[in-house]
Amino acid sequence: MILGVSLVLVLLVSLSFASALTASIGNSRRIVRIDPGETVTGKVLVRNVNDVAVTITATVSGDLAEDLKLREDTLELQPGQEDNLHYTVKVEEEGTTETKINVGFKSEDAGGVGLAATLMVIAREGEGGSDDPDEPIDEPEEPVDGGEGTGEGVEGGDGVTRLNPGSGSNEGSSGTLLLVVLAVLLVAVLFLLFLFYLAGNGKRRAKSQKSSTKRDA
Repeated sequence: MILGVSLVLVLLVSLSFASALTASIGNSRRIVRIDPGETVTGKVLVRNVNDVAVTITATVSGDLAEDLKLREDTLELQPGQEDNLHYTVKVEEEGTTETKINVGFKSEDAGGVGLAATLMVIAREGEGGSDDPDEPIDEPEEPVDGGEGTGEGVEGGDGVTRLNPGSGSNEGSSGTLLLVVLAVLLVAVLFLLFLFYLAGNGKRRAKSQKSSTKRDA
């Protein structure tokens, strides 16, 4: 009985971790220097590095959220497939702005995760013509809620930022949610085992008392 319950628990753990999604985006940081009134165009690479099909959703937040237009706000990617989210924004006013394109990865079987691509625009007279996607930004990129949870993004040497929810430390991460679910399952299994132990103990005591009564008779 205990062996059977243990095997079921191991199977649940394996399925839970196997179902975790990994998010991967490229061109995740970009700094553009322009003259006020100019238009910035660009794209964010999205890759499905998972073994299941995913739905990509894109939203915009930050200083230019109302001005930045996405050509695509939804994509369907098969395993191993990649595509681009194209955007256009016209910057009318002078100043420095920071805008995020929030990219969510979601699958029916594996939940969802998300990452954000950061666009920093420095609009000043005489600044036009400079576009340095590799220039560091003061604040590091932060993962965003993809509807089902997030984790920590890690930028590799290929310039692609990846997110594995199992590595995240955020409260809303898919990895944390999985751990909570598994902890609840473990407690439930232990409680059932305890109940079985008590029931078995009770039967043994009843049998022992019955045998003792027969001997006394």
